[in-house]
Amino acid sequence: MIKTNEYISFLLRTGLTQQQFLLLFLIYKKEQDNIEKYKARFPTKDLTMIGREATMELIEAEWLKLSPTNMLVVTDKFKHHFTKVSDEFLLNELLEIYPPFVDNNGINIPLVTVDKHEYALKYNRRIAYSITAHNEILKDLKYGIKTGLIRFGVAKFIDSEMWVYLKKLREKSGDDLTDVDIDMGMFDEDF
Repeated sequence: MIKTNEYISFLLRTGLTQQQFLLLFLIYKKEQDNIEKYKARFPTKDLTMIGREATMELIEAEWLKLSPTNMLVVTDKFKHHFTKVSDEFLLNELLEIYPPFVDNNGINIPLVTVDKHEYALKYNRRIAYSITAHNEILKDLKYGIKTGLIRFGVAKFIDSEMWVYLKKLREKSGDDLTDVDIDMGMFDEDF
């Protein structure tokens, strides 16, 4: 599901059009095949994805630049704005599920106290910004909660990539958690 508030907020904050955002997003994700599909389905007169003029606007506004090999690449300006939405969104989804406390001999120990920005970056780098991987991790986390295996902080969960071990246990148990409803957010692969 695309969360329209986050998407519209991103466009309003940056002043980008939908087409410009889509081009930047596909370049950022290195999805040349989807750029070609888009160009084939919605051809422009100059055979670019969104038209040479709109592309030049992105270069002039420093959203895009030419690499040394003459390829279009997104700038740090785009990455900065984009990761504010995507990084925090994915980490927040993880934190919505993660148990906030664990009981240790009658004392509640907090499990979700982390620097959100730092761990959003760590988490997304570890999963390479993959929504598919993120959704599998949410299933693994839910399995770990269901079986009582989550008794450590979210920082350790991310730093140790504990989802790898939980996935093995989940798959071994045959629990595919098909009843789990996971909201894909605005960066669904079908976007």
